[in-house]
Amino acid sequence: YIVSSRISQKIPKSYEKCLMTTLFKRLPMLPCLKQKMDGARLNAVCGDGTIDPGEDCDCGFDVLCNNFTKIGECCNRSTCKFLKPDYQCSFGQCCRKCQLTKNT
Repeated sequence: YIVSSRISQKIPKSYEKCLMTTLFKRLPMLPCLKQKMDGARLNAVCGDGTIDPGEDCDCGFDVLCNNFTKIGECCNRSTCKFLKPDYQCSFGQCCRKCQLTKNT
């Protein structure tokens, strides 16, 4: 409960908004976040949900990999390689049962 009537800032209506508000306030202290990326990631990490060079797939963390997507059916979560050598994809509109198909 808010007891003080002297609060001048708007109270965020959600945790995400609060987090973003805090981040934007701190941006001036973090100039590295303002630099544009050149497209190449410095630290490719298997399990971050981004397919980096050398990875066939990357389904991210367990819950995303196994519960919310079908990526885990095609992708080895710990190696970021397809589970079988004949697999071609792990997700997307043109991916059915780990094989590329025409989008119909």
